[in-house]
Amino acid sequence: PTRFSLTGAGLRCGEAPALAPSDDYVGPFRWSGTLDRVVVEVTGDPYLDPIAEAIAAAERQ
Repeated sequence: PTRFSLTGAGLRCGEAPALAPSDDYVGPFRWSGTLDRVVVEVTGDPYLDPIAEAIAAAERQ
């Protein structure tokens, strides 16, 4: 199945240490505020890549 990381290079709150979207952006631009709440809503049909699913199934054999 397709997986998305919620740590590391994935979703981050308060800093952006990874690859910059342009040379004008220099990270990590740490944020010193407080997050009182974070809401992640997931809706819609799950994304499935049939080729990736077949490869993953074969690797589990």
